Order: sequence, then C-alpha cells, then structure tokens
Amino acid sequence: MADLLEETSQQAIVLKSYRKEKKLSQIKLAEILDVDQSLISKIECGEKEISKSLAKKLGKTFDIDYRVFL
Repeated sequence: MADLLEETSQQAIVLKSYRKEKKLSQIKLAEILDVDQSLISKIECGEKEISKSLAKKLGKTFDIDYRVFL
C-alpha cells in the first residue's frame, strides 16, 4: 500500500509540474484532455492514478514521452 501511495504521489508531482510549467489551470488541462477537472485534481492530490490512456494524452499534450506519467 505504501508503494502505491509513493508512486501516486510521484505521478502527482510530475503532472502538477508539467501543468504549471505550461501555465495551464486544471480546468484548461481537463478541457484539452477531454476529461473532468475533478480527475486532474484527484491525480494531483494523490487520490487517483494516471491510466495508460491518459498518460498517452498527457505525453502528447506536453510533447514528452508518456511513460514519465506512469
């Protein structure tokens, strides 16, 4: 369980860093990804993990390898 929390926290840090670097709000990023803003919030709070399909969308959005989000 601790490993899952640690991994999720790492995902949260990475996502939030890239989002802020691009000066995107959670709402704007959610619109770009076609997901609900609450999903972005839950990921950044460590309550939810990033799925592979979402990681691929994030990779495309930020023009980086999607695996950084997994």
